[in-house]
Amino acid sequence: TGLLWTVLQCVTIFTIVSTGNLPMTVIIVASSLGIVGGIVGRNFAAPRYAMIQVILIEASVKLSIALEYPDFWAVLLAQSIMFIVASFAIVRQQRSMAQRAIKAEIVSRNQATTDPLTGLLNRRGLERAIEENVFNECHHFVFYLDLDGFKGVNDRSGHLAGDLLLQKVAERLLLSAGSDAANCRLGGDEF
Repeated sequence: TGLLWTVLQCVTIFTIVSTGNLPMTVIIVASSLGIVGGIVGRNFAAPRYAMIQVILIEASVKLSIALEYPDFWAVLLAQSIMFIVASFAIVRQQRSMAQRAIKAEIVSRNQATTDPLTGLLNRRGLERAIEENVFNECHHFVFYLDLDGFKGVNDRSGHLAGDLLLQKVAERLLLSAGSDAANCRLGGDEF
């Protein structure tokens, strides 16, 4: 339907410009520029589709003006080339921005459910894992692990040693419980 709408716009542009009515030609050309700007801004995630629409509208404007005012062929050709190059650049930039935003959203979601030190689920990640598996017909078991004397490790050997100990515990949990388990660091020294 978008391409059908574009073709309808092209026919309208061609019809108005071919009447030779200069004020209406100026209005339709200005409207076409607005339409093209909207297409480029709205369809950045589908650049090929956007460019097809843009090229069709631009071609109808340029062709109809060139037929009505043949002295402007060279100017229209040069302007068309510059316009298409600029439109490609804008669409490419917008697509890149959208891709970066999507990747950042994925990273943000991962960070919201994962403990940065151990790579295990955090409390929110565990809650989500439980919610996702509630209707599963598997039996669930909960093993709770609290490291006794962990504060002493931090006090005697420093936080780097404590962090290393937490990472080693996480590695061993992953090895013993496997990847099917919802391994989680609830906080501090609780797994």
